[in-house]
Amino acid sequence: MVNVGLIGCGQWGSKLIRVFHEGGRSNVTAVCDTDIGRLNVIRGRFPAAETFTEWRELLTRDDLTLIVVATPLDSHYAIAREAIRHGKHVLVETPFTRDAAQADELVELANREGVLLAVDFTSLLSPEIQYVREMIETGALGELNFVDSLRTSIGSIERQADVMLDLASHELAMIEFVTGRGANGVLATGSCHAESGQVDVAYINLDYGNGMMANIHVNRLVPVQSQRLMIGGSQKTIVLDDLFAHGRILVYQGEASDVEAVTNGSVSRSTPLMIREGDVLIPKLSSQDTLAAVAQHVTSAITQGTSLIIDGRLGHSVMRILELCQRSLYQDFGQVLKETSAPASSILRTASKEAAGIASAPGGVMNLAGRDSMIIEPEVATQSAVAP
Repeated sequence: MVNVGLIGCGQWGSKLIRVFHEGGRSNVTAVCDTDIGRLNVIRGRFPAAETFTEWRELLTRDDLTLIVVATPLDSHYAIAREAIRHGKHVLVETPFTRDAAQADELVELANREGVLLAVDFTSLLSPEIQYVREMIETGALGELNFVDSLRTSIGSIERQADVMLDLASHELAMIEFVTGRGANGVLATGSCHAESGQVDVAYINLDYGNGMMANIHVNRLVPVQSQRLMIGGSQKTIVLDDLFAHGRILVYQGEASDVEAVTNGSVSRSTPLMIREGDVLIPKLSSQDTLAAVAQHVTSAITQGTSLIIDGRLGHSVMRILELCQRSLYQDFGQVLKETSAPASSILRTASKEAAGIASAPGGVMNLAGRDSMIIEPEVATQSAVAP
């Protein structure tokens, strides 16, 4: 039995308490939150769990094996680091850390201390994503050509993270998990509409090499929570969509091929068309509570020594790509921020300049520090920032 201490009893934390309590292989014996009202609710549901308002006190308990971190982003690194130093296994909710350097340090520290470090990439343990991975590993799709992903969210928002850190981390983890590839190049654009000043709509284009490109669209403004993933190969295309009524996955079979155009009895190849001919398969997959699967996966890795899919190394890889996305968005002027939005204008004119080390050159021309070749005239920048 794995004794679990959970830090952070908000919306996601309360769900994690439930799955670890009901998993059969673990027992939530201690919980921590700064909100007394939340702790009172937890006491009513799980009276056997001891409650704390200071997370450092929870870490001193010798009977705890696993620490689950479900707190705001800026506290993830400090809490996870101290938990590892106390010899605890750690599961951190997404976003994993603030940057790649923090993620790298946690991975190295966990290796030195001989403990497991997991990141809550819940989707990776779903039957659908496991099926997609198997199809790619066996070569059923042929050569991979593209990945197109959409994730929208409603409800609570991670106020300390923009939409890329908050949502795109899941998409990046899925793409790397199913394809076994890491991105070689990144271009990110986004816009901000909320008073928080955080970018809430973003588009990320990635190059994975060998002709495979990926596009990720993450959006906090759509009033529907959804996730769609399309992966196209030379032999088949897979479409995964939460909104499908007849199953979450469709597999379109058949090769893409050139079509010869016949004009006045002659064959013309000047304008080839690409079509697919074949059956559409709806695979029968078992339903599963993916959050419960996370609890079972982590506890099995601790008690039985099984391999950990959602480990800190994947979390670090995702953070490395997200850091490149942030650099593309805020430093390389890839953003498409609306001049009519006050928070967006603030990011464009002040915050991003300070964060990126942008200096104002004589005559009002802006240079990106360390990138002498990138010069943007104010008129050009203003024009590109205005939404049509």
